[in-house]
Amino acid sequence: MNRVKDKIVNIVIVLISVIATVVIIIKCLHEGIPNAFDAIDIIALASMALVFTELRQNKKINEAQLIKDINSEFINNLQLSRVEQKLEMYYDQYKHAKTTDEREKLHLDLCMDIGSDERQNLVNYLVHLEAVASLVNNEAIRLDSINDLIAYRFFIAVNNRDVQTYELLPFKDYYRGCYILYKRWKDVLKRKNMEIPMNEQGEKFFEKGYR
Repeated sequence: MNRVKDKIVNIVIVLISVIATVVIIIKCLHEGIPNAFDAIDIIALASMALVFTELRQNKKINEAQLIKDINSEFINNLQLSRVEQKLEMYYDQYKHAKTTDEREKLHLDLCMDIGSDERQNLVNYLVHLEAVASLVNNEAIRLDSINDLIAYRFFIAVNNRDVQTYELLPFKDYYRGCYILYKRWKDVLKRKNMEIPMNEQGEKFFEKGYR
């Protein structure tokens, strides 16, 4: 939807610029030097359209750079990659569990003791997601732009029961952005008919909302 809107706006901007240019040429051909006030108005309009186009292009470039940096951090940071691996292993076990009882017995293979390196790495992973949430919630990045890259990483973390129990719930004031973004992102995945990792655990936890 956002991409369609962007295309429409860009088309309108181009049309305005073209029309303004054509009007100036016609006035020059038929009237010689056009009325100064009219010419200034038209030129100003064309200039505004060009400036607006440039600003939009810069915003897209900045957004693309932010997305690249976010993804690079997940890929190149060994600690974050290790946490993601553990979260994914848990999710794989969750998918293959045949009963609710088997799922209840699952535990994330990370040391949850405060002060341990593994716990700190998990915190760093969640803080990285919180930074992503802040960028999206403040409209620095469009959710659709990062959905394919980050959605899976987001939901295997926030929908993990141990992550909820040991970090998201007791320290919820520090993950306000993730709470706010959760429902919005879940709706995007539903609209795209994409699977939501461990959705049942997420709904049980997040249906209470941020309190």
